[in-house]
Amino acid sequence: MMKSKMDNADFSYCIFGANILTRLLKALEKQVEGVEQGDDIEYVHKTRVASRRIRAAMPIFKDCFQKKNYKRWKTKIKKITQSLGMARDADVQIDFIGKELEKRGDEEMQKGIEFLLFRHKEMRDGMQPDVIDTLDEMKRSRVVEEMMEACEDIIKRSEDNKASGIPPVVYLKAEANISAKINDLLDMEGCVHHEEEVLKHHKMRIAAKRLRYTMEVFQKLYPNEIKEEISVIKQLQDVLGDMHDCNVWMEHIPNFIKETKEEILLEGDGGRVKEIEDDLLLFLERIKGRRKSLYADFVLLWDENKEGKFFDRLKDIISLLVLPPEDYPKIAIIADVHANLHALNAVMKDAKNRGVDIFLNAGDFVGYGAFPDEVVQILSSSNVLSVIGNYDLKVIRKREAKKRKKIKTEKQLSFEYAGKNLSKSSLDYLRSLNTEMRVKRGEKSMLMVHGSPESIDEHLTLDTPEERLKELTSIADADIVISAHSHLQFSRKVEDVTFINPGSVGRPEQGDRRATYTILGSNPFSVEHITVDYDVEGAADAIRKRKLPENFAQMLLKGVSLDTIIKEENERKNTIGKELKIERNIEKIRKIAAKYDVDQVHSDQVRKLSLKIFDQMSDLHLLGEEGRYWLECAAILHDIGWSQDQKDHHKASLRLILNEVELPFTSRERYIIGSIARYHRKALPSKAHYNFAQLNSGDREKVKILSSIIRIADGIDASHASVVKDIDLKTSPKEVILGCLVSGNRDLEEEAVNKKKELFEKVFKRQLTIRWMGTPYWSLMAVPKILNNIFRKRKNSPQRDIP
Repeated sequence: MMKSKMDNADFSYCIFGANILTRLLKALEKQVEGVEQGDDIEYVHKTRVASRRIRAAMPIFKDCFQKKNYKRWKTKIKKITQSLGMARDADVQIDFIGKELEKRGDEEMQKGIEFLLFRHKEMRDGMQPDVIDTLDEMKRSRVVEEMMEACEDIIKRSEDNKASGIPPVVYLKAEANISAKINDLLDMEGCVHHEEEVLKHHKMRIAAKRLRYTMEVFQKLYPNEIKEEISVIKQLQDVLGDMHDCNVWMEHIPNFIKETKEEILLEGDGGRVKEIEDDLLLFLERIKGRRKSLYADFVLLWDENKEGKFFDRLKDIISLLVLPPEDYPKIAIIADVHANLHALNAVMKDAKNRGVDIFLNAGDFVGYGAFPDEVVQILSSSNVLSVIGNYDLKVIRKREAKKRKKIKTEKQLSFEYAGKNLSKSSLDYLRSLNTEMRVKRGEKSMLMVHGSPESIDEHLTLDTPEERLKELTSIADADIVISAHSHLQFSRKVEDVTFINPGSVGRPEQGDRRATYTILGSNPFSVEHITVDYDVEGAADAIRKRKLPENFAQMLLKGVSLDTIIKEENERKNTIGKELKIERNIEKIRKIAAKYDVDQVHSDQVRKLSLKIFDQMSDLHLLGEEGRYWLECAAILHDIGWSQDQKDHHKASLRLILNEVELPFTSRERYIIGSIARYHRKALPSKAHYNFAQLNSGDREKVKILSSIIRIADGIDASHASVVKDIDLKTSPKEVILGCLVSGNRDLEEEAVNKKKELFEKVFKRQLTIRWMGTPYWSLMAVPKILNNIFRKRKNSPQRDIP
């Protein structure tokens, strides 16, 4: 039975596999009856080959069947192959001995070879009952019937599958499986020119056999069913097989002579022993000569095919992907997802809504985004055909490096994060990808690469000189060249070759933060560039929660490159004229806050009260003008989250401060000011919160101090009625007394400030006492305070006025 959770791409592949296995199982059934009769040794050979072909095909389609069934079937089929293998080897040896007798004439080696033939026939007759028992057991187990039923179940389900052609996933799986077997064979090339490497030559024969059987599974996908290519591999397999047969004889004959001598000597016929031994030793020398000749043939065959680039041509053939326009009228081209799951999901949904069934992905799965593994899993399991990108390659190399360099830059951190967060299956998938893919679509041929046809690192844009594109057309040898890497969406036609770049799904860089991709239409051929809105803020929040640099989030929010973000960041840090900068920024921040429909009166009141508390406690907190500026910004912005989430508006305010690209803050300032706003209510600062954990220890302490102040200021305006008209603050080693001049009902303020003062008391290690005063009492205290303020203003530089 097929897996219930199999996606459409796997289902299409399993339909193909079910048809292949059904054909092979029927071939096995047809040969079994002949083996049971024992009349023709070819039935044993054909049955064994049929079982081998099934064994070779089963791992290719392993995921199409339940694990426990697959394991049992594989064991049963293997037993058939092994049982028939011994019988078949005996049949081959008997046939070989018989032919040698025919070639040698009347007396030459006659007695020795005849005796050898007699013994082998005797041995083969003894094997037949075991062969029959194995086949009977196969019938009783119903393994063939069960496999047929499972395949029929898959094929029946295919009636609901709308695709009429061969699904692209089949081509991809075919290339992956055949390429793996080619590489297995080529990995043994080192033994080719070493005649003594007998065991390795035997392993090479097995590798060639497995390659041939795998090619035969998929041969109908390719021009002329790759018959010539299969024939070449069969020649290699046959000559290596004949070499192996010689090796078996060379090992067997000395043992046979020894056993025969002991047996005949017991019968007292010493003269016969000498005669048989001499014949067999001569036979052994002939076999050694034959092995040497076969080895020479093998080396010649191998070298001719290597020099003729046979394996390169075979890889080119199997890498060709056919996408008929009638089956796939629309193809979506995507690239540079860069671990942005939010953007990828939005693009794939949009494309499918437009009638797209298949995607071409020009690489760079990972980098900078929060979800490297999730993105690779989606792109490897859905109907997506991909090449690898330069960033993907760098991540793999850094993951595999024995010595890792110390992380010094944010770009290096991105490589490190992606590598650490990729599962083994995702890494294996990325390693399996090629740097280019060729696709045939009707009359048009397409080449997909990440950079350019010449280099994975080359950027192609609208500004690339036409002469350069002309050079690349000859390299590409295609009607359409799909590239990525530059993140710039465009299409250009040069000498009848169309160059297409879909832009970037996950990291747009043209100042437009929307995801981009392209759809290729057919009948007539068309190129449609598309932009898609997605949850950019969600993608940015995910980056922060994974403790990645804020600059990565800002990159997505602004739709520009990391280099641009870093440049802007440095410009803000190096702004000359701090006072002027603060004045201009405050005015800009107030205008931005107004966009979110805040309670302006309450915002101004909290701002005024916060700054008064800050100024009157300067001797305790020791924070300068920068800290005052952060507090003022947080006070202006602390309630902007009401526009999105009233219940948790403090958390929404943090998100907006982090995500609002117009705010004139550095990344560090966003986290500090956003955290102060986040902690104006509810939970106290904690390293369990991603925003607080992102700060260094010094900035965390500053956030605690400033948050404790804004909590008190917000508490004494809990009613949003500005009942507190003025404040006065006095400190002692154990207590802070906050006098509040009130006009009106202060019940809400009193209740709120008592709930919120915990952080203040922890930070300043003093008890906070609120004294609520009416106008008459306040007037008695005002004169000394006024005189004191006048004296202080003359002595110190004045604080900036609060408008």
